[in-house]
Amino acid sequence: MQEKTKTKTKTKKFSMILEELQELKEMVMRIERAINSSHENRTPKPKSLVKLKSKKRGCYYAVVIGFTPGIYTDWKGPNGAERQVKGYSNSLYKKFKTEEEAARFMDHHSDY
Repeated sequence: MQEKTKTKTKTKKFSMILEELQELKEMVMRIERAINSSHENRTPKPKSLVKLKSKKRGCYYAVVIGFTPGIYTDWKGPNGAERQVKGYSNSLYKKFKTEEEAARFMDHHSDY
């Protein structure tokens, strides 16, 4: 009789664990959707590769892998390159003195 009771208790505990696991999976999926949604809405899509005139002459940021790849003239700010790479895993970017160098870098890494 005791063995039967132990088995029922273990079965109930196992069922509770399975339910909790399912709830955790659903919670993770909701969090992932929220993260992906916030990244998609992070910045508007660029109308051109070069964003704004640079405050410093000769600063071009080539973003090959990031939220919105392209050539940026600012590092900081709402339209800056930093916003495209910060928080993006394995981002690929580099600063250049000329737009031509940045474009060559983009072309060279066009496989990504």
